[in-house]
Amino acid sequence: FLQSSFPSINIEGEVYPPPITRVRLAQFLSTVKFVFIGLLISGFSERVLDAFNLGRPAVFLWANENKITAGMIAFFLMNTMEQQLLSTGAFEVSLNGINVWSKLDTGRLPSAEELQQIIQQQYSFKSM
Repeated sequence: FLQSSFPSINIEGEVYPPPITRVRLAQFLSTVKFVFIGLLISGFSERVLDAFNLGRPAVFLWANENKITAGMIAFFLMNTMEQQLLSTGAFEVSLNGINVWSKLDTGRLPSAEELQQIIQQQYSFKSM
């Protein structure tokens, strides 16, 4: 709709980067996920528990008896956590290098009318 109202406007989209601490935490969770699944499938986790004289909790016994289900649960649960960490929820609108709307600041998306009005005001200001 903006192209029809402002034919000369150039619309670009890009990924808004999450904070580096969240990226590192997501990478750590990904590693933990694959290590857990590897230990579960290999049966090596039993030897680790035995080496440290740790009992076998009920959740461990269930996971050992249901390796495919436990692996899938771990995979999808950790993926969800990773995606949540990497999601910024950002929707930033810049016009000629000037930020005219920020979902991070306002907490909401602009309506089509609001966005059109903001751009119109910027073009009117520019032509003054």
